[in-house]
Amino acid sequence: MREPRIYTDQTLQLHKIVILELNTAHYLHTVLRLKSGAGVRLFNGQPQEYSGEIIHVHRQQVQVKLHNTSYLEPEPALKLHLILGLSKGERMDVALQKATELGVTHISPLLTERSVIKIEATRRDKRNLHWYQTIISACEQSGRCCIPKLDLPQSLITCLESIHSDQRLVLHPLGSNTLNTITPPIREIALLIGPEGGLTDLELQQAKSYDFTALRLGPRILRTETAPLAALAAIQTLWGDFCMRI
Repeated sequence: MREPRIYTDQTLQLHKIVILELNTAHYLHTVLRLKSGAGVRLFNGQPQEYSGEIIHVHRQQVQVKLHNTSYLEPEPALKLHLILGLSKGERMDVALQKATELGVTHISPLLTERSVIKIEATRRDKRNLHWYQTIISACEQSGRCCIPKLDLPQSLITCLESIHSDQRLVLHPLGSNTLNTITPPIREIALLIGPEGGLTDLELQQAKSYDFTALRLGPRILRTETAPLAALAAIQTLWGDFCMRI
């Protein structure tokens, strides 16, 4: 069986013993049924991954001794800031999961006029924790060590005022630009995508006033969970990690 890859928010150091969190201990003991001597890999959001061995296992406590460093995640070729209108059901989860797998470095959930889902201020922390756990799981599965930054849901204007990317794109089915016509980014791209109903004309104009270029992805209209994946994959192929030699 492939060695499990586990995230922990603890400090990791060679030859030290790590006592894993309760939920993780339950997963390793009860779900995976691992025994003492089994190998695991740990990461904590820093670029370094560690290989270790379980030395004690119980449903409420698993201890791992770290033996060596097994992987050092390289710097991304291109920083990708995904600004995504809120969508309902599992669509948002799928978009965040796959965007993480595709190497996004910063995610800003967006409250827009046409967002079907509305999140009360009192529930935003709980919703963000769920999204963060989705991102963590995607990092565990995909081999990422560094966790994408996740913002709290925010308004379009609040988000636009914080953007510092050298290239800024907003997806729009009637955009006059395609990926082969825009100026290649130097270091970072901000990618703005609306919810199920898209951005309103006013929101599109607001984005353009902050130097966002309207971008078209071919002749078809993509669903809100498909659009970021298609755009991110294309960007990574043209200028990003898909071009890196490892």
